[in-house]
Amino acid sequence: MHAKDLENNQNRLFVEVPAGMDTAEVLEVFSRIGMTDQKAGKGNRKRNADPVENEKPEANEKPAMKETAQDEKSGTDEKSARDGKLVPVFTQEAGKAYDFLRRAGEGRFVYHCGSWWSFDEKNGWKAVSDRDMNFQIAVHLRTVKDKCTEKTAQDILFSANSFCNLHTSEATFEQTYFIEQDLEKGEIRAEHRPGWIVCEDKALDVKKTAKALFLGEGIPEDAVIPRTSKVFTQGLVPCSFDPDAKCPEWENFVAQACPQDWPTLQEMFGLSLTCDRSFNAFFVIHGPSGTGKSTCLNILQKLNGGTVSQVSLGRFGERFFIWPLTQNRVNIVHDMDSIYEGDGSVSLREAVLKSAASGESIEVERKHRQAQREYLRALCVFGTNQLPRFADKSNAICQRMRIIEFPNPFRDTEKQIRNLTGILETELSGILVWALKGYGELLCSGRNAVWESESSGNAKIDAIKDSRPEILFCDEMLEKNDFPKWIPSLNIYKAYEKYCLERGYKPAGMSKAVTAIVEYMQAEKKRVTFSGKTFMGIRGLKLIGEEEF
Repeated sequence: MHAKDLENNQNRLFVEVPAGMDTAEVLEVFSRIGMTDQKAGKGNRKRNADPVENEKPEANEKPAMKETAQDEKSGTDEKSARDGKLVPVFTQEAGKAYDFLRRAGEGRFVYHCGSWWSFDEKNGWKAVSDRDMNFQIAVHLRTVKDKCTEKTAQDILFSANSFCNLHTSEATFEQTYFIEQDLEKGEIRAEHRPGWIVCEDKALDVKKTAKALFLGEGIPEDAVIPRTSKVFTQGLVPCSFDPDAKCPEWENFVAQACPQDWPTLQEMFGLSLTCDRSFNAFFVIHGPSGTGKSTCLNILQKLNGGTVSQVSLGRFGERFFIWPLTQNRVNIVHDMDSIYEGDGSVSLREAVLKSAASGESIEVERKHRQAQREYLRALCVFGTNQLPRFADKSNAICQRMRIIEFPNPFRDTEKQIRNLTGILETELSGILVWALKGYGELLCSGRNAVWESESSGNAKIDAIKDSRPEILFCDEMLEKNDFPKWIPSLNIYKAYEKYCLERGYKPAGMSKAVTAIVEYMQAEKKRVTFSGKTFMGIRGLKLIGEEEF
């Protein structure tokens, strides 16, 4: 095998060593055919802030080939080599990368979605920059008294990628991976576990745990495992898991803040812990100022750790702003903007919102990257003082919308509690159990949609009417009339257009508006001829308080 073949295999190779040939002889053969690492290129490099020395190698200096050191780096021993077994042979930089990873601890580093991640017992998995990785490699090289240059550190980091790469991308984003790493063989395997979340002490199968908690049954043994470096997640739930944990302050807050819609809120919290979008819902927390909406959203954001995006509704139609919805479990916007704000078409923003509610795949684009199709996974949650108005006339958006009413003001009253968010954060373990029970109820209920109260349904009807000024115009301005005279549809449209402009609505086109009015009022529409003129006539309507149009 040639050096080029070894490079294509990411700096590692397994060879069968002939019986009687020791490791040192094997390495000597590979060095003769050019399969060992060459020294850093010529030229001086400027020093930078990194503690990595920019040393220039000697002109005639050759790579060191110490048998014992190389044997240690490649993970071989002479006995296994003489027995004719398969043993790994690494280039110098790959051997140094192996030594660095072995000393750091197996499973300490992984390469995921274009970034390095490091594990520690306290904080779990955290993203690490290439600069920080180079620093740690430099410290390691100085500890083992090896030469350390900037290029050496970069080459070692490049070689370490082959030991730690999970071979994942944004297009295959999942919440959790189970990792098996074998440094001796230079292998790492990652199994997708999208139905799992990771807490500070345990990893949970969300569906199994949620059902067991709701039904009051014992949690299956395979549904809860200890958190270790073998369980990788980008979004750690920042609390421990205790199935008996309580949250009395939180439940008291919820009972006062949304007395009628708290079951919907509980199911929403449970859905936010998963990428399950089969219930086709997005949520609007609606109420006057000072009613606890922000407190509720802050706790939701805290519960979901690092898997939260904040893309406003007006950005849904813009080119580079959709991709965070593919990389997070929940999208939280404290102050919901109008669908009519922002660049791009209104219909595109509404289409993205409907797709996000259903978890559909669409084409997304990031700067300096090729566009690709990805699933929208983030559960969309908005807070607002005013119900939103949509241009969609099919009611598809409103059918997906769940309104959670927060009607009771707390601010500047005796019920206001200072630092309430901080108090509630101390009950995060109990809130996690509360949310899982809500998801368990949704799964066990047999319903195909999130629960909705009567008040929420009435609020949705108001939102639909507000989104369709034709209906408001009919309710406020028109009534039935038995007079047989046909009136031009243009007269009705002019009255409708005036109504919209006076109230700040955007009037629909004449054909759509007249058709909607006729259908809602159950009037007659027909093309008629009068005084030699043909026009679209409507019969059976008149303005309230007037004889006719």
